[in-house]
Amino acid sequence: MTPPRDDPIAVTGMAWDTALGSGIEEVWQRVLAGDDGFRAFPSAVPVRNELAARLATGPRPGGFAEQYVAVTTGTARRALADAGLADATGCRLVFGTSLGPHADAPAAGSLHAWAAETGRRLAVATAPVAVSTACSAGSDALTVAATLIRAGRADRCLAGGVDLLSPAKLLGHSAMGVMSPTVLRPFDTGRDGTLPGEGAAVLVVERLSAARGRGAPVHGFLRGWGSANAGTSLNEPDTSGVSGARAVLRSLATGGCEPADVGVISLHGTATAANDDAEAEVVRRVFGAGARGPVVLAAKGAFGHTLGASGAIETVLALLALRDSTAPPIAHLRAAPPDFPLPLPIGAPMAVSGEFALNLTLGIGGFTTCLLLQRGDDAGRRDLSRPASSGAIR
Repeated sequence: MTPPRDDPIAVTGMAWDTALGSGIEEVWQRVLAGDDGFRAFPSAVPVRNELAARLATGPRPGGFAEQYVAVTTGTARRALADAGLADATGCRLVFGTSLGPHADAPAAGSLHAWAAETGRRLAVATAPVAVSTACSAGSDALTVAATLIRAGRADRCLAGGVDLLSPAKLLGHSAMGVMSPTVLRPFDTGRDGTLPGEGAAVLVVERLSAARGRGAPVHGFLRGWGSANAGTSLNEPDTSGVSGARAVLRSLATGGCEPADVGVISLHGTATAANDDAEAEVVRRVFGAGARGPVVLAAKGAFGHTLGASGAIETVLALLALRDSTAPPIAHLRAAPPDFPLPLPIGAPMAVSGEFALNLTLGIGGFTTCLLLQRGDDAGRRDLSRPASSGAIR
């Protein structure tokens, strides 16, 4: 039986493992303080910059495949505990990554193998879903989980993303010419490229009625989602902003919201000129130019570019920003472009109003996904049965 659409999809558990730590509140406070997790990651082959945001908890023992399983399993268990669940019984698993352990170990089996082993360690009988859509993979894992729940194919999901650093990924950033020789500065006038990071985030998502039935806390809601693919280039984003705007407007339409309802937007913010300019065009098309719109979150200055994990990590960050009505300062941003269309927190946190957030991820190959999130303490306060967004792509 398909659950009714007026039974929202709630986030009841969340956990992460990042370059700033693994505790939700610990990391949140460090992000609010403007900290970053970059440190030297020596490479056997010369690269443009040896700075990378490595896990604060350090590398796990074993090969790359084992490290993926260990990080994902540990993060999933902490998300279950946060949701008040003793184990993963009754959960479907949906995990995203870019290339998983394959960038350095092409013989490591299929991209499903690490997810399958994670499921075995979590004692989940149903085969997991493994998503590999470049940098949007973590967000796409959440959309798959939400779709399974909405379609009545799952009651509860563990969903998220993981990507770990490796020599090949460091070399890849350098060889593509997108690696900063200095530091990652999203949307800064002096931005000169991105820097790699590693991390994981896993969320427990389930129908609100099920969460309320067991007295679970609700961190927030996954209200809508939308995707698009520009098909313009393997490596470059759609600089017109049309594809990104489609994803944003589709997520708003799914959730029955208008652009004016959004209080905060998490942008991909890789600090490459092409990405940052493309996202500026996206928000101009959606929110217009000159009007005060949502406050911007841009996490990569703190966490590095965590590839397939970024969408999941930034979903947790957006829910925390909604919870505390606060957007953290964008790490290393000192001088914003004078024509940037949205407020950028520089040097200090910025107040956020409203109960909705967007999380936009832009992936290599044109994959673009946007999630619409709602603050958790507003359960049932707003009627979402009104007509879907009528916003047009400007």
